Amino acid sequence: CQDGLKFVRTIPVDMYQVEDDRIQTRYMTETDGTPVEEIFDMVVLSVGIMPGNDNQALAETLKIPLNSDGFAAGLDTLDTTATEEEGIFLAGTVQGPKTIATTMAHAGQSAGNVIAYLRRAS
Repeated sequence: CQDGLKFVRTIPVDMYQVEDDRIQTRYMTETDGTPVEEIFDMVVLSVGIMPGNDNQALAETLKIPLNSDGFAAGLDTLDTTATEEEGIFLAGTVQGPKTIATTMAHAGQSAGNVIAYLRRAS
């Protein structure tokens, strides 16, 4: 996809719409901070997410598997908070990149499962 797209790693300084619904973008280059202005058809702002450096050690301690990308792997596709270890639940981006809305929904599902678990345990 890099042949048809331009990836710019930086924080935009200024963005505004120009003719033909294109986007004039001013940003500083990552290498030396030189200001650049370009017009794009579309701009996608995204913060990259990588698994934590300690994910492997944490997974070993909690006895939960990691997926091929290094994030925690859920046990069940219908309940993605479930793990193989009783009382250990997953929430949010521990399983990989998610939107804010999906992260909040996942956290709510996990909290509900924790409450149900604690009620069963007491």
